Amino acid sequence: MDIKNDFQNYDTPSGINNCLIDNIKKSIEILSNSKIGYEFRTTIVKEFHTIENIKNILEQIGSLPNYYLQNFEDSEYVHDHSLHGFSKEELTSMQELLRKTYPNVEVRNL
Repeated sequence: MDIKNDFQNYDTPSGINNCLIDNIKKSIEILSNSKIGYEFRTTIVKEFHTIENIKNILEQIGSLPNYYLQNFEDSEYVHDHSLHGFSKEELTSMQELLRKTYPNVEVRNL
């Protein structure tokens, strides 16, 4: 399940109205209580995400087996080409910092 941002800022990258947050919370709960395999992930964008947003997401989804950060990459399929991903150094630093409290965090393609 893709988690766009923390609940306070969910509408920023997604355009999803904050009134739908209850549905997102319910989906997280259903997956967390299920016996099927799942993962949570966030595609991080410099203009939308900070380390605090990511910590908030981790608090909001609870202790889960796997949470993945995916770095934003500009491509022909992206509507807004003014957005940026994080550098490899920033991603490494972010992962090291987050793993101190949340050992289940992985940065994909690091």
